[in-house]
Amino acid sequence: MTRAAPESTIERDVRSLAESLMQQHGVIGWSFGFDNAVERLGLCDQRRQRITLSRLFVALGSPEQVRDVILHEVAHALCDCFEGHGPEWMAKAAAIGARPEACPQGRVLPAPRRWKGTCPRCATVRIRHRRSPRYCNCDRELPDDLYPIRWMPGDLGNDKAEER
Repeated sequence: MTRAAPESTIERDVRSLAESLMQQHGVIGWSFGFDNAVERLGLCDQRRQRITLSRLFVALGSPEQVRDVILHEVAHALCDCFEGHGPEWMAKAAAIGARPEACPQGRVLPAPRRWKGTCPRCATVRIRHRRSPRYCNCDRELPDDLYPIRWMPGDLGNDKAEER
């Protein structure tokens, strides 16, 4: 079992703000936390009734950006996380003071992709932030014929140009 790192002063302040905004807008019985995401800023988990923000985003974002993402996720909690960024969510986001916009798709945080994975059979390359235990199914005709991806560490920057 790994222990979570102690919260920084910034994280404590953000937790306090998030819990205050959640209570202010009627998101009662939900929890708030941080995650290690690099592909998104925040998450509203309806099933667990939990809102999380990326630690990296909290460290790099301005206080205004962080507040807006908290409100963005609160709007999801108030509507239905599964609705996405439709008209009901947009109206709720605007009503509570969040920008009623979806975040950009793809990479939103400047974290290096530290792993390069290659399939030993088809040479497909995957560039990832975290090493994953994925397999490559090169031959779609044989679904049981999986090839373990070979992972190599290295600072690969932020782009996905090498990935195919």
